[in-house]
Amino acid sequence: MTRRACLLVTLLLILAAPLRADTSTTTVDVVEKEVVLNCTATGVIEAPLQAKVSPVVSGEIVELKLEEGDTVKVGDLIARLDTAALDSEMEAIQATIKVADANLARTRGGARPQETSEARAAVQKAKAALDERQQDLDRYQKLFDKQAASLKELQAMQAQFKMAQQDVERLEQREKLLEEGARSDDVDIARRKVDEAKSQLKGLQTRRDKHIIKAPISGTVVKKLAYQGEVALPGQPLLHLVSLATLDAVLNVEETYIDGVQVGDSAEVAVDAIPGKNFTGKGVFISPVSSEQLKLSLLKEEEDTKRFHVKIRVEAGQSRMRAGMSVTGKFTISRKGFFVPRDAVGLKAGLNVVKVQT
Repeated sequence: MTRRACLLVTLLLILAAPLRADTSTTTVDVVEKEVVLNCTATGVIEAPLQAKVSPVVSGEIVELKLEEGDTVKVGDLIARLDTAALDSEMEAIQATIKVADANLARTRGGARPQETSEARAAVQKAKAALDERQQDLDRYQKLFDKQAASLKELQAMQAQFKMAQQDVERLEQREKLLEEGARSDDVDIARRKVDEAKSQLKGLQTRRDKHIIKAPISGTVVKKLAYQGEVALPGQPLLHLVSLATLDAVLNVEETYIDGVQVGDSAEVAVDAIPGKNFTGKGVFISPVSSEQLKLSLLKEEEDTKRFHVKIRVEAGQSRMRAGMSVTGKFTISRKGFFVPRDAVGLKAGLNVVKVQT
């Protein structure tokens, strides 16, 4: 048997019943067995589900009615910031969308019969005017040839005739477009205007939604940090929410036991403030660093003792358990060790001794 095995045997036998004082030689076999040990550790209750509720935009707080002790559910209204300016912008954009929608519908549908008739009548009227200008031009041309009219008068009549021609061409083109219906590029332009207006409205709605702050978790208001009428700033907490539905017992487990504790292990948790009642939980976290190194020790530790944080998830339900309460947790772990009968152990100079046959 190695020196390490001898030391382990000695350690296990210290826990045994009182030993006899003689050192009579007895030869026995050393047996390796699995022993069940109870590990007890102290700690405190923590609430893993917390939220400091903050806005992502600035604005005057126009509604914040919650007080400390009030409970909320996920999605409940926490606070409302001023949205008057945004509301005005949204109303203007909504009016623009109505006009753009009407224009798109009119462009898609083409001209109404009345519009087509009016365009046709305008063309006929313009042609009649052109005929009159033609007659006037012919008459002045003859007068000019006979030197009965000046060149200036003839040129003025020519200008009037040309303007009448342009009116006919313009009105005929409009009549043709109305008869052919809307062009695809006109429809695309009208549709683009609608889409642009709706995109602006969506952007404004997104900005407005950020002025409405809702509860990210279900819980209790434990600290109110802002009040109605104040100006909220991005990232500045309005209040602190804590959920007590699920709690963690954070225990300081001695290093001699930590190797036997695993995530998922069951544990019993006794709360000092709730005597006579134990809570069952499961391990959800084992710190890879000692609490001394983390400077997060929950209790004052002896200098020669190292402890590690172990979190036990406890379903608190409707219990009176609260974050910060002192607790004691109990694990049941298995260890392998070497065992010898009590008769094989002697006492010498105040120490338990076992002679090893080599």
